[in-house]
Amino acid sequence: MKGKINRKNILLFLVLITLVSKRAYADMIWPALLLEQGMLKWWVIGTGLLIEWGFLQWFLDCRCRWIESLKFATVMNLVSGLLGIPLIPLGGILLEFFPGSLLHHFFKGGTIILTILFASFINAWIERWIIVKFFKQNPIRKRTLLWFFGVNLITVGMAVASLILEQQ
Repeated sequence: MKGKINRKNILLFLVLITLVSKRAYADMIWPALLLEQGMLKWWVIGTGLLIEWGFLQWFLDCRCRWIESLKFATVMNLVSGLLGIPLIPLGGILLEFFPGSLLHHFFKGGTIILTILFASFINAWIERWIIVKFFKQNPIRKRTLLWFFGVNLITVGMAVASLILEQQ
């Protein structure tokens, strides 16, 4: 079958990426792993749940009881958190190969910003999918993914802030 993805193709892809990269950074900071540490702190999780619970109350236009929207927020964040544990670091390392190496030449903090945007988008996509497909809630607002992205940008920003505050 043409275009079939198998282990040989994946291995070939990884070898090609390794050969194409110009140089390796032994002291490279892996922003995705740092970000993940911040996202797994109890106060970031708790505050994020409160923010997203309030967002869902507004977003769904209070068509459900507050306890239901709290359940939605909890399940959304549990699933996106569990999926994010492997996806954010894997996505982060992929970002380091192509856009990250290009950004290092022009803007030193580019990969950190790109990682924040990537993590926010992945979380937003998963959470929106859960609300629409799993809980069968049809959001009344337009541009639903953009709204979820904005809220997740705030919660991922809290994870980054937690890392900055920890260094103070």
